[in-house]
Amino acid sequence: MEQRLKEVQVEQINMQSVDTRYFELMAMERQLKNDIYNAKLAEPVTEETAPVIKPWSEQEVSYLRKFYNMLTKEQLSDDLERTIGAVYSKAYALNLTSKDNEE
Repeated sequence: MEQRLKEVQVEQINMQSVDTRYFELMAMERQLKNDIYNAKLAEPVTEETAPVIKPWSEQEVSYLRKFYNMLTKEQLSDDLERTIGAVYSKAYALNLTSKDNEE
């Protein structure tokens, strides 16, 4: 029994070193991800990398108001050549809800 106890204790020590290495690797991964993120933030913004924010025209806003409850958000997105998120954001800014424009 004492021999088995020693074996178990040795195995526990070995497992602790594995756990320690695992956590070291996790910390290294976290640091590398952070370094990559910070390096990308430090890159200068160019025309190619700058986000394009397309202003809404009066015609687009009118179309959105008219068809917000008649078409799916995907159809509106396609028709207006906007992302679905942009459609939702503009509708929110215009206070459009599911009850608006129902006649």
